[in-house]
Amino acid sequence: MKKSITTALCLGLFSCVYAQETLYSQDFEGNNDDIFANGWDVINLYENAPEGGIFSPAASIQAAGFTGKTFGGLTFEIGPSSFPVHVPGTDIAFKTEDYDLPAGNSTISYRVGSIAIGANSSSHYSVYIMASSEFIGIDTEASLKAYLDTKIPADAATISGQSSTITLDLTPYAQQTVSLIFRLHDSPTNALLLFDDIIVKAETLDTPDLNANQFAVYPNPTNHKVTVNASNAFDIDSITITDLNGRASKIIRLTVLQAWSSIWTKWLQELISWASLPSKELLPRK
Repeated sequence: MKKSITTALCLGLFSCVYAQETLYSQDFEGNNDDIFANGWDVINLYENAPEGGIFSPAASIQAAGFTGKTFGGLTFEIGPSSFPVHVPGTDIAFKTEDYDLPAGNSTISYRVGSIAIGANSSSHYSVYIMASSEFIGIDTEASLKAYLDTKIPADAATISGQSSTITLDLTPYAQQTVSLIFRLHDSPTNALLLFDDIIVKAETLDTPDLNANQFAVYPNPTNHKVTVNASNAFDIDSITITDLNGRASKIIRLTVLQAWSSIWTKWLQELISWASLPSKELLPRK
């Protein structure tokens, strides 16, 4: 993966790159009781809704792109003759565990898909990002349903067949505790809504060991010309030069062939004039 380097030409050069760290992940391969003990829950918003929970691997589930166990719910029940019987009014909420988000950028991704039970079957679902504060006053299934009915979902679709991965931005909820609610709405046909591989990631500052064999910037300091030397082992696609206040003054996009780059920095003369910086002498203590 290529990385972007932010370089500040002030009081010594430093470099920083950003990477994503996985904070939480759930693939439902663990003990079912432990998963529910961590905060996962199935909430029937319609009293006659079919049950939902963790499903074991099956050929039809794997054919939709899932691997291993999954989480989800049905729009039907198995009747006395072992045939699926559609349940009109199905409305089931699946709550994830709580996620404590750090400051800065973060995302959550999940795989979602629908298994058809019969011809032309589909699942209608919505996904809501819920801050912990939003649950204040919600103490019954009816109150949760009423709240979700007025909340704009972060993701919603009617799907059938092959699963896909969705990513949502959690950055507006930085330094808060949040959870997701997957909601299976009433669907006109018999179907199985499934989701899997829930992953929460946060952007973290990752400062690699930049030794002379990987990355070099010289001369330092400078107000005229700077040379950036990056070895082939250190894959860089951009360099950002900032002023003393951290404002980006120049962004240079590099190609794979630009292992050596000499960058003319006349624009820095307006921002930093090393030659005009007054020298200061430390006075001895009396």
